[in-house]
Amino acid sequence: MAALNAAAFVRVFADKKSGKTAEREELGKCLDYLRPGHTLVVPSLDQLGRSIQDLISIVSGLR
Repeated sequence: MAALNAAAFVRVFADKKSGKTAEREELGKCLDYLRPGHTLVVPSLDQLGRSIQDLISIVSGLR
């Protein structure tokens, strides 16, 4: 987190739960927060989507 804050990120969202069926409250907040012109940074795509279908859905929504 210190590295992210040092990089001057405006907002950091981090889910505490893991697992395929776990509710990802922070992801929902993050997606609601994003506006045109914002940049979303994730450590890896498998952290963004729990499955390929989930990832495709999320990325399609971002477009």
